[in-house]
Amino acid sequence: MEFITSKDEVIITVPVILRKYATTRIDKDAKTGVLSITDNNHLIVKAFATAWRYKELYERGVRIKKIARDEKRDLRTIYKYLNLAYLSPRIINDIMNSKIQFHINLQTLFVIASKYEDFTEQELVFY
Repeated sequence: MEFITSKDEVIITVPVILRKYATTRIDKDAKTGVLSITDNNHLIVKAFATAWRYKELYERGVRIKKIARDEKRDLRTIYKYLNLAYLSPRIINDIMNSKIQFHINLQTLFVIASKYEDFTEQELVFY
């Protein structure tokens, strides 16, 4: 974020992410495809937390259909988050420790996690 001030005005420059076809809510009144980098990072952290919660339920023996019903989500969404829970620990650590300097798209993480089971393959595609 950058601030430029003059006598009569303050200009704040904030990096944003423009999402094609997005319907992400930024505020109560409007839907928009513009997210700040911080908002995007919060979505990614929230996605990891959701994924790990579903993984814990699944590993305790809760059926996927029950998780979907309890969470009011479809099966496909539950599977996407479960795949994300098994993403390479190196990728997760680099994201959580802010070692990645480029923009990370949550959809890209979902695709990598679901398409590549091997951590080495995931890392090759991601980095």
